[in-house]
Amino acid sequence: MQSNGDAHNRSLVILCEGQGDQAFFVNLIRTRSLPGFSVVFPSDKPEQGIPGGVDGFAGRLRALRAERDFSKIEGLLVVADNDSRPEASFTRVQQQLTEAGGYPVPTQPLEVARGESGPWVVVMMLPWIGQPGNLETLCVKAMRGAWPEAAVCLEEFCRCTSTSRWDLSKQSKMRLRAMISAVCESDPNTSLVYAWNRPQNLIPLNDAVFDEIAAYLSDFKKLVSQP
Repeated sequence: MQSNGDAHNRSLVILCEGQGDQAFFVNLIRTRSLPGFSVVFPSDKPEQGIPGGVDGFAGRLRALRAERDFSKIEGLLVVADNDSRPEASFTRVQQQLTEAGGYPVPTQPLEVARGESGPWVVVMMLPWIGQPGNLETLCVKAMRGAWPEAAVCLEEFCRCTSTSRWDLSKQSKMRLRAMISAVCESDPNTSLVYAWNRPQNLIPLNDAVFDEIAAYLSDFKKLVSQP
């Protein structure tokens, strides 16, 4: 199982869009002492016709079902970004679950869907239910609180470059990249994958902006263990 985090826990799995999202969840779980999860994501191999991100969920779910310890999985949390159209983004995740076959398909975010066999499935949409944006939207908010002077400069930069006119998801990705580059002198090219491996506390995971996600992860095993 391609994973990170608690290597001894195969009963709870998070499927996210990419390696940056994986790094976020692994470090959030560690920082807040949350229950262990295996955190997986689709391999992005366009040269082999294998898509990454949400479009790779179906393939990754089929591969997950073929793994030897699949029967040990009690709960599967599928995490994706809302971007600019939350309802359409959720529908896209539903389509991937349906295409994968053999998994129950929730009818709405955070609904626990139970099938005849296999793990219970929940879909979590970020920043949260019905809110446009992505994981980067939350990370930028956390960085603003930790680096207020850089945040002021960021707003001026966005105004000067007219990037404040972009849609929220694209703005958030740009703003996060700019903030990290501005405050991480040791490596201005640091990506989200390595953001928590630098000497500076670039994105403080104890920030309140992540409380809803952390609380849900804390209760997830209980949610998928109910009769």
